[in-house]
Amino acid sequence: MIDRALCSWRVRSELPLPETEPWRGPDGPVDIEIRRGPVPPRLEDRSDGLPYLDMGRDGTLLLRAMPAARFLVARDLVIVDSPLPPNAPGWRVLLLGPVLGILCYLRGVLPLHAGVVRLGARAAGFAGPPGAGKSTLTAALCGRGHSFVTDDVCPVVSLDPRALVLTPYPALKLEAASVDPVGLEVSRLQFMGADVDKYQRRLGHGFETAPVALDLVYLLEDTPEEGEDSIVPVRGAESFERLNAEIFHDDIGRLLWGESALFGMVARLCERIVLRRLVRKRDFARLPALLRLIETDVSGDLRPMRSGDG
Repeated sequence: MIDRALCSWRVRSELPLPETEPWRGPDGPVDIEIRRGPVPPRLEDRSDGLPYLDMGRDGTLLLRAMPAARFLVARDLVIVDSPLPPNAPGWRVLLLGPVLGILCYLRGVLPLHAGVVRLGARAAGFAGPPGAGKSTLTAALCGRGHSFVTDDVCPVVSLDPRALVLTPYPALKLEAASVDPVGLEVSRLQFMGADVDKYQRRLGHGFETAPVALDLVYLLEDTPEEGEDSIVPVRGAESFERLNAEIFHDDIGRLLWGESALFGMVARLCERIVLRRLVRKRDFARLPALLRLIETDVSGDLRPMRSGDG
């Protein structure tokens, strides 16, 4: 059994996790164990607010995602109960998505719903609701030689003076319509299953394994039909409101941390990064020009647009 790396945590799994990298860190204790086993359909102590999640008195959580799997999640242990074969991607999509988000909250890490790419000396995130194009931009920028950091789940620790992304694993998921425009071939990608309806690309190079300082986050918006692509600064109270809307499964965060602690973490993060609106038309023909616009903006002066500025 080879230990795996996930968000700088040492993970020991009896189930295959081909998306992740082997552990190459110090020979210290294992942070999280993953094993297969029976998981009850409900816990006696239930969370009435979230129909898919129960929380026991000891803080253990039960995530129900049948027919693919049920997960019993503690800070240092995940038990997977799935009818799928061990090598099936269906249960791993859930483990490396919602379950990863739960682990972040249990371990004091704020998960954003964003993809992140390092462009030169700076790392930029792309946040937005499902289907906004986060993974498409992430994949397209990586295709231009920039380094991949994360896709979809962006675990952040807000430390003085920088916010750091704990890099999860070198793979991203794309809808079929995005595969060709970003220069990939469907035949070279792994289909993640009908329930997900996405293709996965595992990156063999250009992956940041160490924590990465997060410099700015673009909030993706659609432009009107005749509008031009543009980048607009976000400042003051708006920065908190907009970033708060991009927390990964914020309902779980409120359950585990409480409203004030979650808001406090978001407020601290706003003080450490730049926030900008990326207003663009979702037209693949305009993608190259949009990528150049992002590259130019990331390489420019970020100081006048920091979220705490007037």
